Amino acid sequence: MVKYSSPHTRQIASLVPFVCSLVFACFCFCYLYLFQADYLAQFQYHFSHGETTYQPLIGASLITLLLVLLGLFVHRIIRWPLRFAALAWFPSAFLLTAITSVRLPELPDYSSGTPWVAMAVALVVFVLCTILCCMHPDATGERSALSSYLSSNLLVLSLLLFMTGVLGYSSDVGHRELRMGRFVHEGKYADVAYCCHDTADITYRLYSLRAAGLALDGALGDRLFEFPVPAGVSTLMPAQSDSEFVYNALPALYQGMQAVPRSSEKFSEQHFLAQVVALDSIARPLALDYLLCSHLLCGEMHSFAQVLVQHTDSLSTSLPKHYREALVLIRNLWGMGSQRTSSPKPTSTSTAGKAVKSVERSLFLYSDSLMQRSFDRFCRLYDASLEGNQAAIDSLADYSHTYWAYYASRFQ
Repeated sequence: MVKYSSPHTRQIASLVPFVCSLVFACFCFCYLYLFQADYLAQFQYHFSHGETTYQPLIGASLITLLLVLLGLFVHRIIRWPLRFAALAWFPSAFLLTAITSVRLPELPDYSSGTPWVAMAVALVVFVLCTILCCMHPDATGERSALSSYLSSNLLVLSLLLFMTGVLGYSSDVGHRELRMGRFVHEGKYADVAYCCHDTADITYRLYSLRAAGLALDGALGDRLFEFPVPAGVSTLMPAQSDSEFVYNALPALYQGMQAVPRSSEKFSEQHFLAQVVALDSIARPLALDYLLCSHLLCGEMHSFAQVLVQHTDSLSTSLPKHYREALVLIRNLWGMGSQRTSSPKPTSTSTAGKAVKSVERSLFLYSDSLMQRSFDRFCRLYDASLEGNQAAIDSLADYSHTYWAYYASRFQ
């Protein structure tokens, strides 16, 4: 370090690293604890192969402390000009960038790759700046206003922190997947449902995690179709290959169902759920909800009705909302309601035929006048919307949270 002859400059030389350390420490802790905590949990889970667990508060505190000490060490061993002393925190900012910028295969945006080139360029620029600073140290008589030293150092520090923010992992979808998975992991099921409303960028993992949160909260049959469903999806449970995801929801679901599939290689969701439901005389609620909603998701109305009738004491208005909507839809599809459609009733013979008749008998006795009136209005609005009636199109928004809207958009 340069020994300045002016007491004023010596005081500033002591103050600048303190200010830089304080600013860097505040940014580093907030960045790690508030923004990258879930990413670091996945980072540690990936490289430890699930053997260790990341603790956000402890992790952010330790990393911040080590990086601040590194910055102070670099500041002490190199003769930095007082106006550019903040360059000593480049190694700390570089390491912070390195641990938060690795693109992991378990997360979206993996194909873009880790920005090694940009980091290499930043490292080369730092080396050149360090050489120039060593070649042109401050004179011992250096003296200027405190504001001029602080402004230049804060500008340099801002550029370093900007580098960290730009190159670090910032995928919006990836962070939402991690956040939603953490909510499921922590049992905050009410927060899971509202974590993602956009249809355009919803991934299957987001969708399956939301379904898991609703199911574990006992609200799958009431709220599944209130939220966007990705196009072409025919399953509800998280992918069997999601075991590398730190907040994988499958263990919680298997625990709730009290069953685990024998093999994940040839896993069939509906076959597994049907087997779990058939294990006991009284179906396990979580597995039954998943099976019923799986049939609704695929538009398998007869299978849904058959499973519901088989495992429900009586069809009543106390059933979950989507189940009642589906029952009203089935009654009208099969010609039992006020709306008539061209969709045929299932026909079969022998034992299957008896099952069909049993289902028809239960549906014939089922009555929900309020839901039927709502469905009649939906049908009128839907028919008018097909003719281009703008008022009807606007009014259909009131039914966007119903199973009828989902069924009409996918299977009509």
